[in-house]
Amino acid sequence: MSQPNTHKTAELQKEIEKLRKQIDSLNKREYDFFGNYHHVLSNEKIVAFYWSFNKNQIHWSDCAETVFGLKNTTFGNTKESFLHCIKHEDTASFVDKLSECFSKKSINCESTFRLSEKNNSTVWIKASCKIEYNSKGDPIELRGILKDITPIKETEEERYLNNLRYQTLFNYSPVPLWEEEFSELYQYLDELKQNGITNFKEYFNEHPESLALCSQKVKVTDVNLATLKLHDAGSKEELLGNLDKIFTPRSYEVFKDEVIALANGQKEFETEGEIKTLNGIAKQIYLKLSVDYNSLDRAKAMLATMDITDRKKADAALAESERKFRTSFEASDVGMAIVSEDKKFRSVNSAFCKMMESTPEDLKKNNFLDITHPEDIELSKQRYQKCKESKQAFTIEKRYLTHNGNLKWGLTSVSPIFDSKNKFLYTIVHVQDITDRKHSEEELLKSNKEYEVLAEEYKDQNEELIKAIEVAERSDRLKSEFLQNLSHEIRTPMNAILGFTDFLELESITPTKRKQYINIVKNSGFQLLRIIDDILEISALETKHVQLNESEFNLNNLLTELFTIFQPQAKKQNLSLYLQKDLNDENCFIRSDEVKLRKVLVNLIENSLKYTNTGSIEIGYHVNENTLELYVKDTGIGIDTTRHSQIFERFSQAEGEINNKQGGLGLGLSIVKENVKLLHGEIKLISKVDEGSKFIIELKNCLIPNQENNTKQCEQGKNCNILIVEDEEINYLYFKSLMEEIAPECHLDHAKNGLEAIELFKQKEFKLVFMDIKMPEMNGYEASREIIKINPEQKIIAQTAYSTSEDKIKAKLAGCNDFISKPISMKTMQKLLAKHLVS
Repeated sequence: MSQPNTHKTAELQKEIEKLRKQIDSLNKREYDFFGNYHHVLSNEKIVAFYWSFNKNQIHWSDCAETVFGLKNTTFGNTKESFLHCIKHEDTASFVDKLSECFSKKSINCESTFRLSEKNNSTVWIKASCKIEYNSKGDPIELRGILKDITPIKETEEERYLNNLRYQTLFNYSPVPLWEEEFSELYQYLDELKQNGITNFKEYFNEHPESLALCSQKVKVTDVNLATLKLHDAGSKEELLGNLDKIFTPRSYEVFKDEVIALANGQKEFETEGEIKTLNGIAKQIYLKLSVDYNSLDRAKAMLATMDITDRKKADAALAESERKFRTSFEASDVGMAIVSEDKKFRSVNSAFCKMMESTPEDLKKNNFLDITHPEDIELSKQRYQKCKESKQAFTIEKRYLTHNGNLKWGLTSVSPIFDSKNKFLYTIVHVQDITDRKHSEEELLKSNKEYEVLAEEYKDQNEELIKAIEVAERSDRLKSEFLQNLSHEIRTPMNAILGFTDFLELESITPTKRKQYINIVKNSGFQLLRIIDDILEISALETKHVQLNESEFNLNNLLTELFTIFQPQAKKQNLSLYLQKDLNDENCFIRSDEVKLRKVLVNLIENSLKYTNTGSIEIGYHVNENTLELYVKDTGIGIDTTRHSQIFERFSQAEGEINNKQGGLGLGLSIVKENVKLLHGEIKLISKVDEGSKFIIELKNCLIPNQENNTKQCEQGKNCNILIVEDEEINYLYFKSLMEEIAPECHLDHAKNGLEAIELFKQKEFKLVFMDIKMPEMNGYEASREIIKINPEQKIIAQTAYSTSEDKIKAKLAGCNDFISKPISMKTMQKLLAKHLVS
């Protein structure tokens, strides 16, 4: 075996010794670090630690458990266990801080973070550390202390919240606020006091430059949003940079009073002043100053300024109103008094005192009822109470007893006064002396009684005279209008006759035009003849030269003839013309003057055509016992109810304007009335403006002798009722004529549209319904469906000018039992009746 290398062994022994010394030195530093500060650390909430990066060990001072309530092992002896104790949100910032120090080779390092204690509470820690590096610049150890700064942090948080609350209250207060620093101002005032100044008011009056210096020593530190709004400023900088623009001479006077108050030891000051906005608008303000002055080093002030411009204007207006009221109150010639709720006099003017023969002092000892006549007291109370409840003034004539016992009449107006909350305050009473007027009225009443008897004698005579004058004046006016219109009505056709007669003499006109001109001349001649006939007829009627020529004739034939004559004109005007007859042709003979009755009906139909622009006209009659009621009904412009009696007068038209756009002499209805009277009948009118008119002619005892039997014979056909639904009157007349030939025992009812059909169906039963398809208001399909809902067994035959397969399907779906196409032959109708009228 070889001998060990003695040299190498000695070198190794030296290295070991060197390392032992280093360890001892390190242990000594640890002891010194923890031992020297142990006493201090135990008295403060501070924990010392020593962190060896080479060993990756952390040593904590023994007071850790005392300070934080944690054992040494709680923090752990490694980097990982220590970082685990730091709140997760602060770990990264702590590590980043150490890394930053290491990279910069910083010796000192401070960091703030939070520790999570075992009871889940949070402790704020401030770490102050010293870093030691080796010769290579690598960190080898970290020594330092952890200090509990939780109370400091809580104080800072509370101070932050308090400051936030203050700033919020300050900035968003509706009252304009100024935050000011008065420290320099107080120092200056103290200097003046030390120089013997005691009377600051006198001093500032004599030394205005000293007051100006005071204004420079006031520092504005902040203003709130309400202040910016008050001064029309966009920002705090804009306002604070233009403070010289917001002050007026009055502002400096207020500032002087403020400084004098502060110099005299006051810490609060309030007054009214004046400022301007940055736009130059003057405003009245109320200001209040509060100063917190503890020493020469600190003097904080808060200034509140409120805009009272509107209030000042209102106060001025109120004062002016009060002045005017007082002036008018005292100067009024009418007695005026202000009476409280208990009816006591609060104020009276001289006119009232003069009327009551009293003084203000004596009147104020009494109430309003004390000077009222006993017989008028109850009425006064009632009216006064009603006045308070209704909040409305009233006027009354009442009697008063003066201080000297005299009786006086007063026209009394009482006005209740309420505040903004509707609380009763007092009444203002105006009393006008009407004693002399009342005496005059009494004398006049006596005189009037003497004339009443005489006046009554002349009353009837005057009324008759007035009526006669009115009739004469109206007659003159109507005759004048009639003559003017007569001239117009005659000249119009004459102009056409003469004018076109000249054209007929020309050889150059064509045969077609010649024929056209001849027709114009003929029509104008007929028009002129009609005018002459009307004038002659009304003249004959007035002179009673018209004879009644009675005969028996068929009423249905007359109406059918008129219907046939006027239907083309109605269609030309886009109007529907209907005919309604109660009796069949065999049983409708009457005894009367056919010519005059025709004349009456023609005039009424022409009148309806003349004044109906849209809708329909219906002519017909009803039999009511022994009375025949003929009528002409239209949907025209109608007649105002106030003119119903005048419309039948000569020369009168519906609107009282004889030369209106419709033309005419205004004789038509007058002729109608006279002819109806001649026929021993009566004419009635039912009409309203824009709702049409209905003229009714009642003729009594004109039916033929067997009319009642015939009527009964017709009524026997009620077991075979048939409803014809048809909007064209001529088609209905064809149906009626056809049924009279085929089934005279059946009774027909006529409906002009689907709505009328449904209403008739609700009133009576029908064996058969002939339903037209194309109608106004409601078509046949819709009406059939509604009728089937009422009676599912009802037989309905659709009849229309259209006969496509589609129409037949629609009719069947609507509930119709059969379908016929127009024109309808007698043979087709016979087959239908045989098929559907079987019981």
